[in-house]
Amino acid sequence: MLAILWALLQETDPDRLVEDLQADPLEVRARAAESLRALGRRAIPSLERGKESGDPEVRSRIRGLLRDVGAPSMLVEDLRADSIPGNARAARNRLVREYGPEAKPALLEAIKSDDDQQAIQAAFVLAVSGDAAAALAAGPSVVQRATSAFVRRECEGFEWVAGHVILRLGSLQPEEERRFLWSRALRGIPPHGLHERMIQLRNLSKNLGVPFPRPLLDYYLRNFRDDNRGGNAFQCWRIVRPLGTALVPSLRAMVDDPDPQARQTATEMLLELGVGNLPPCALVEWLGRLPQAEQALSAHGNAALPALEAALDSPDRLRAIHAVSLVVRLRPDRASSMVSRAMGHLETDNFRLNALKAAQLLLAIGEPALPALRVALESDDAQTVVYAAWVLASTGKLGKLGERATRMICWFSAQSWEADEPDGLVELLKSAPGLRESVASALNRKGLHRRAEQLRRTVEGR
Repeated sequence: MLAILWALLQETDPDRLVEDLQADPLEVRARAAESLRALGRRAIPSLERGKESGDPEVRSRIRGLLRDVGAPSMLVEDLRADSIPGNARAARNRLVREYGPEAKPALLEAIKSDDDQQAIQAAFVLAVSGDAAAALAAGPSVVQRATSAFVRRECEGFEWVAGHVILRLGSLQPEEERRFLWSRALRGIPPHGLHERMIQLRNLSKNLGVPFPRPLLDYYLRNFRDDNRGGNAFQCWRIVRPLGTALVPSLRAMVDDPDPQARQTATEMLLELGVGNLPPCALVEWLGRLPQAEQALSAHGNAALPALEAALDSPDRLRAIHAVSLVVRLRPDRASSMVSRAMGHLETDNFRLNALKAAQLLLAIGEPALPALRVALESDDAQTVVYAAWVLASTGKLGKLGERATRMICWFSAQSWEADEPDGLVELLKSAPGLRESVASALNRKGLHRRAEQLRRTVEGR
């Protein structure tokens, strides 16, 4: 009986079994290996002590057994980059499932490894196991390594692992340190080369509930600038849009960007996000181009007047007429003083909508604008005559038109005109039926029968 007990004890003593791995009879070695494998994790300490054996064959056998029983040291070693498909992934998954105090020291040491994959994978296991702070303390450079590998596409097969490290550990770093890290990682990488990586990190940030890295966002938004790459700014817009209010600080900084396209895109996105406290000077720049800019300036009330005053003489005529209109809306008592400015926008230029805006404004001003409108009927500019006549006809003050003004209106009707384009000529003919025959006759005399018919149908709403 004692002999049997002694034999059983020997078969369950891991130290003795490790010694038997070096025995000469093959059967003894095989039986010892099976017994150690059966002991599972209980055999790990003895195997760890024996893996420094001077016999290469024994070392190899012990390392294989350590791997079989899930020894953290071997699993951590398997995190290294190698040619075995799925090796690192399998080791990582097992470490996450079986994470405990015995695995932590090996993982903390692995973060300092010269193998980027091993360091990043080890940091990931620690981060998802609740030890992100310990991982960052053990290897502060691992975030930079993960970041560089991620943006430079040097983490094939474990991109999302690197993304986890970037977001989880990076969020624990001071802002200044993060900016320095990203500036180094992004050196030499053009903003337009980050589209795919931005989508991956954006989705991961949302899933984890971790803020998106502001330094990366600031750098990526440089795609809003005019870089002669068709659709690049739009693609950037589409990718960052789901970030929502997280965009606001970066977009605010871009409102003052030297590039006009970047300023406009940033302002438009801020208005779309409902950010209502943008400075009037930033909004005035986009009057006439961004409908929300006018609404936002109106919300500022009198505080917007200095910026609007500065825009009244802007060489950008579209901006100038919208500034005139807003000044009148905010300060009705200044309507009379704005008549001459509005009249200047009735003239022919590249912005037909300018004349429409000016005419609508003059119509709203009413009586104080009438003298200037009557004078405008004698203008040498046909468009001015047409729009002035329209406003006068709409107020019932057109009266009988002189021969010269009628001739100018007929000449204008023969010029380039599209049926679906808002036009003061159409509005004039709707308001002054007596002119329709004169215009139709003039067009027919010039052989422009189709245009005459088209104009008639448009005026009649057919």
